Amino acid sequence: MDRRKLATLLVVLFTVGLAGVAVFTAVRLYQQREEPVAPTAPTSIPRAAEPTVTSCEITTFSLAGAPQCGDTCTTDTDCPTDNECSGGKCVLSACLETGAQCDSTNCNLTSGTPTPTPTPTPTPAPACNDTCTENTDCPSSMICNTASGTCRNPSCTSESDCTCPVTQATPEPSLPEAGIGSPTILGVIIGLFAIAGAIALAF
Repeated sequence: MDRRKLATLLVVLFTVGLAGVAVFTAVRLYQQREEPVAPTAPTSIPRAAEPTVTSCEITTFSLAGAPQCGDTCTTDTDCPTDNECSGGKCVLSACLETGAQCDSTNCNLTSGTPTPTPTPTPTPAPACNDTCTENTDCPSSMICNTASGTCRNPSCTSESDCTCPVTQATPEPSLPEAGIGSPTILGVIIGLFAIAGAIALAF
């Protein structure tokens, strides 16, 4: 192999190496362009809180005397605190109790100890995990689980809090966006021109 052919071979190899470096640099620049850049400064300045404006209230005072037993009324608020509005007049609350004996005005007790009227105890609404024997003992959205004898969620009868576990969906892997950017095309063109020039010099 003479020196001319050796020199030509070295020029071709050097040109191919430069073309490879150009293509690699172009691809690297294209990849870095797609990477997000973290912000270094806030996009807006926080605004100071506005002062709270309190509305003015006007208090009215009545010049009439304090309500008394026997006064006319429409609601209990028109009577003294120990009175109630009954039949359009304020009467002593104790006179309305069972067994109480009062005067004709129902403003004074004459004898007897009034028996307070018992207040019925409200029945609590059925809830999850309450004891039951049939579905009607449970809320409309639940059933009576015969195994535990309690109200349960029909979708997950083993859960005592009636809250079914949520299955986490497996996220699908995202594929990189396909395409060739301008830096890549420019690098390939430069490499092709370099190879063509080397071949032309060889011949």
